[in-house]
Amino acid sequence: MAETRMGSKKQKSETTYNKEMAQVQPNWGGMDDNLLQHVFRFLPTKDLIHSATLVCHNWKLACWEFLFWKDHETLDISSLRTLLGPRKPLLKGLKYVMKLDTKEGCCPVRIRNIIFSTHLDMKFYHLAFVAKRSPKLRTLVLPGACDITMDLISTIIKKNWGELEELSLGPLAHDCSDRFFQRISNCKNLTRLHIFGSPLSSTASRTHFILDENNASIIAEHLLQLRVFNIDGTKLHKFGVETLLSECKNLTELNLRHCRGVVDPPISFLILTPKMKLLRKTLTVKIKSGSVKNCTKTWFTCSSGDSSLCTAEELVNQLWTGDVEEIVRFKLQIFTKLNLI
Repeated sequence: MAETRMGSKKQKSETTYNKEMAQVQPNWGGMDDNLLQHVFRFLPTKDLIHSATLVCHNWKLACWEFLFWKDHETLDISSLRTLLGPRKPLLKGLKYVMKLDTKEGCCPVRIRNIIFSTHLDMKFYHLAFVAKRSPKLRTLVLPGACDITMDLISTIIKKNWGELEELSLGPLAHDCSDRFFQRISNCKNLTRLHIFGSPLSSTASRTHFILDENNASIIAEHLLQLRVFNIDGTKLHKFGVETLLSECKNLTELNLRHCRGVVDPPISFLILTPKMKLLRKTLTVKIKSGSVKNCTKTWFTCSSGDSSLCTAEELVNQLWTGDVEEIVRFKLQIFTKLNLI
């Protein structure tokens, strides 16, 4: 009988102990968001994905928010491919990141800014999936879109992203660039444009984008609200830059970074010549608009010590000076007979 009482007493003591421990144990899912964000800053990204996300559902959502949501309107998925690894499908990761049941209840409809990267290996259906879930997008950063044609990208922009204000993409192919600028003309609020390229290669394919007079005229005609134009790693013709500065009525700033100036006359773009003449120096300069004199818009460069105002023609002539080199535009295929002995 005593044993039974002792056993009952022991069982009661353990039950009480478990209840008390349950009260003092921390509730991981109820931790303060600011504290979680502070803790995540000290953890490697791999630990966030493979360890912290397994603590509880709230931690999992907080981790994904910390990794990809820069604020309630900006989705940065530039590191998604690295986190997923090469074997996991990118679409699965995109679906998870853009789920409706995020911690703050942030609906994809509220996404205003999206940042991609060159390492995502984006396909058309990936971009289309994101576009359908972000109709109010204002800023799109899409570098390294080699696997998606510009025609498809322009179709997505025209159909889903008519409210774009800032667009950064590249590389842009020269043979379809005119159609691209025409198709995105429905973006009436587009004030900032950034084009990426690769001008420092040893060859210059005729499919690479070149800002020539034709492209500049189309940009001026269809992107009427353009104020800031950034051109990075692209080949430029002097008449293209001059046309851009002269005809873009609302343009206030043109930033050239690591660009190469084409010396060949404009007619050479229509002739399949195997070589191209370029300025040996690279053009990295910020050009800003000045006052209007005699109905002519004036410009000045911020990178040089001389900030005197000049016309578009005068400024371009100043930039297109220096030594010239000749590079291979495309390789000719020469077929020879093999003399078999």
